[in-house]
Amino acid sequence: EARVNEQIWRNSAVETERMGFDAARARGAMALFGEKYGDEVRVLTMGEGFSVELCGGTHVKNTADIGLFKIKSEGAIASGVRRIEALCGPAAEDYLKEVEAAEAEAKTAHLEKLETLNQALAALGIDPLPVDSSATAETVKAAAIEAEKALKKAQSAAAVAQANDLLEQARTLESGLKILIAKVDAPDPSPLRSMAGHLAGQLGESLVLLGAAIDGKVSLCAQASPTAIEAGYKAGDIVRELTGKLGGKGGGKPNFAMGGAPDNGGLETELGNFIKKE
Repeated sequence: EARVNEQIWRNSAVETERMGFDAARARGAMALFGEKYGDEVRVLTMGEGFSVELCGGTHVKNTADIGLFKIKSEGAIASGVRRIEALCGPAAEDYLKEVEAAEAEAKTAHLEKLETLNQALAALGIDPLPVDSSATAETVKAAAIEAEKALKKAQSAAAVAQANDLLEQARTLESGLKILIAKVDAPDPSPLRSMAGHLAGQLGESLVLLGAAIDGKVSLCAQASPTAIEAGYKAGDIVRELTGKLGGKGGGKPNFAMGGAPDNGGLETELGNFIKKE
């Protein structure tokens, strides 16, 4: 692209000649494979020999008339054959404006996402990841990705810390099976999975049932050990039952299940009723 534009801006005249096919090839003219040429051909020379081609069409009088050359795409069209698609003149300028507008839109979206992530990080006591307003869309996107990684790491650590505080709430049945049912704080449903796994690992043979109210919705997560399943505590059945009572749906395997429902204020009541029933 840079090489072509350099030739355009040199404003060199386009030379048109007619000559025999063999003479044109000897001069270095490019002939397309599969095309048929007569004894006499039309030869175009542009950029003082930069481009010498056989062509029967009309062209500009000098390279500057092209204005601007912008590659739009490049890719394979057949085995060993690749194609470059490009625009020139006003079409190239319009394309660049479209690209610029798309980049500005993407940058705005990435900045909004980064701001949201930084607010979440600040709420967890972690320094935000600032970015210069003049940065490119790709730079802002990269910053947002790093902020998202930092947030997930922080949320995971917070979830483990919260889970450790819940261990004392576990009840031990006469059979030795431990049951832990609790409402927890979570920014989204994903930490419930890690919290349930951590608690189950700490408790051993157990049933862990966690619920959280998140942005107008309720999320439930249950994890049951083999002994718990044998005792009738199947995670899928428990989540299906509770989400159904809350106006939602959920379920899963006997050892692990998740589900959701609208937050109608009944989460604590249903968890309490389940505790009493057990």
